[in-house]
Amino acid sequence: MTTDRSSLRSFFSPRSIVVYGATDDSDKPGGRIFTLLRRYGRPLFAIHPSLDSVDGLPVHRTAGTLPETPDLAVLAVGTKHCEEALRDAVQAGVKAAVIVASGFSETGPAGTEAEQRLVSLAREKGARILGPNTLGIFVPHTGLDTIFVEHGDRSLLPGGSIAVVSQSGSVGVEALGYASSSGFGLRAFVGLGNKCDVDEIELAEWFAEDEGTRVLGFYLEDFSHAREFLQNLDRISARKPVVVLKGGRTPAGAHAVSSHTGALAGSGRVAGSTWRQFGVHHVRDDQQFCDFCKVLSLCPPMEGDRVAVITPAGGYGVMAVDSLDSLTGPVGLRVAELSQDTVERLRAVLLPFASPQNPVDLTAACTDETYEEALDILIRSPEVDAILVVAFFAPEGVSSRLVNIISTKNRQSEKPLVVFCLYGPFTDQHLLDFHDRGVAAFGSMSRSVEALLALRERRIFMEKRS
Repeated sequence: MTTDRSSLRSFFSPRSIVVYGATDDSDKPGGRIFTLLRRYGRPLFAIHPSLDSVDGLPVHRTAGTLPETPDLAVLAVGTKHCEEALRDAVQAGVKAAVIVASGFSETGPAGTEAEQRLVSLAREKGARILGPNTLGIFVPHTGLDTIFVEHGDRSLLPGGSIAVVSQSGSVGVEALGYASSSGFGLRAFVGLGNKCDVDEIELAEWFAEDEGTRVLGFYLEDFSHAREFLQNLDRISARKPVVVLKGGRTPAGAHAVSSHTGALAGSGRVAGSTWRQFGVHHVRDDQQFCDFCKVLSLCPPMEGDRVAVITPAGGYGVMAVDSLDSLTGPVGLRVAELSQDTVERLRAVLLPFASPQNPVDLTAACTDETYEEALDILIRSPEVDAILVVAFFAPEGVSSRLVNIISTKNRQSEKPLVVFCLYGPFTDQHLLDFHDRGVAAFGSMSRSVEALLALRERRIFMEKRS
């Protein structure tokens, strides 16, 4: 399939939008969506069978009476009214529709028939459908937002580079909401829903060509065309990292998929080794999904497998070594063996009772300057491929200035720096501060090490394609 990009443009940069079911009631999807879309800053129209105004704007009965033909229609109406609303929209010339209602193919044969009628209506007029059973689209840098449930929209600030495509709206928005509390750079979110028309293949191609997207992330429960999708990802992953979380991996999970989106997951099961063959990072859960997307968007690939650890707490240095040593699978990492020259240079800047061996233990008597000097040395050390920085702010000599020090060294380094940060109830704020300065930081040792693993895996994928 070769996507006609113009057919999707109305979803991502509509010149104007009409909301069916718009209302002043913010507890209803139509009210919430209409309010959100006021931020978009382009012409917005309301259609409702009985209201005269919504949020101070006049309400129309049909799209045919609007002052212009909208590019995008959002159908925030009940299932039984969707067909009527879609017919009105496409007859007026609307070329894209987001259908949020559920109650279609996921409910059985009658729902499948109703869904197919929607598809026929759209195709007859050359229009496209996202959904049904979808939360729609969120594009932070433009303010386009149809997601009527809480989704961290206020904390997912513009400027991100990760495109997330999720077949489940709740999985997607809950993961994003959680990730946003500690930093996540979202370029766009798209809920596939039942994907009766627009599917993961087209969206993969769209974001592959989008200059602002650096990483593509997918949560999927089934595939429209599994082989074609994987072949597309193979081409895309040569240029941009691709992360996939697959639901329905087990027989019980596959059975649950059919009641969720009306699709059969069995034919879409793909082994982890198969994902790797196509250059795709296959993750186990929503947390790892967000972590891999985050680190791949912020850090360069890891050229080798040697990791240096800097820590103000010896116990966490031991934990880092354990985490690195316990990794299993086709890709591994190891503790870098520091050269005598590197050890001597470290010894010259560390306190006498600190350890210049890897893991480099700065001790609790360290200062901001100790971190800075040790980082300088390890960044220049040829036997080190990546640095895991344990950034704790409890030591008396460490201040919030450490965030700027590490972010400056991160910009200066061609090697990836990943931060493990803890600071009691202030941890999330520090993680956000790191993220805002372009540093990948995590709140646990194991997540930090696995983030490095993703960077090493990315380099291996790239080497196989060179």
